Amino acid sequence: MAGRRAHDAVVAAALLLAAAAAITAAEGAVSSWEASSDQDYHIFVENRMADNMHLSCYAVHGGGRSEFYHSFRADTGREVQLPFLQPVARARLVCKWACAGNYLRGVTLFSSYWREATSGACRRRGGGCVVVFDGHEMFVAGRSSGGGRRLLGDLPEHQCEKMLLVFNRRCWYKDHRHPYVGRVMSGLAEYLMA
Repeated sequence: MAGRRAHDAVVAAALLLAAAAAITAAEGAVSSWEASSDQDYHIFVENRMADNMHLSCYAVHGGGRSEFYHSFRADTGREVQLPFLQPVARARLVCKWACAGNYLRGVTLFSSYWREATSGACRRRGGGCVVVFDGHEMFVAGRSSGGGRRLLGDLPEHQCEKMLLVFNRRCWYKDHRHPYVGRVMSGLAEYLMA
């Protein structure tokens, strides 16, 4: 278990370095850290899970055109403010997600079709929206609305039966009540290639 965590930490560090280089080259066309208008979408990510997460996201516009948006690590008990999203038609943030040996692709971190977005809650003057990862579920809530939240779906929870306390004998995903928020990937190699 400790070896796997150390390996995942090294991979996460390598991903962050690669993402930092890509952010410098590509981020300016899609978003910035400064709001340019009150109509910009303002998104926060909060990790209430027991482990740190890593997300790598693309902004998808209109007819399916996508551009690199942002790659980041969300530490346990922390909230990450994402760069402002410009109000373009049919805007979405689609990410791949990694946490404690679990991997997803196609996780929608924001959609301009969400009721929170269409009501103005996700816009700058509405205070922005918070996407919460908590108890292997994902929620969205407006920052200024009295604490209500809407379930987006479940996150996978991978478990393994150990053999000789080191090797995985058999692995499976825990039962879950709602559809996953994305498509489960088979492991780290698929995550890195996605």
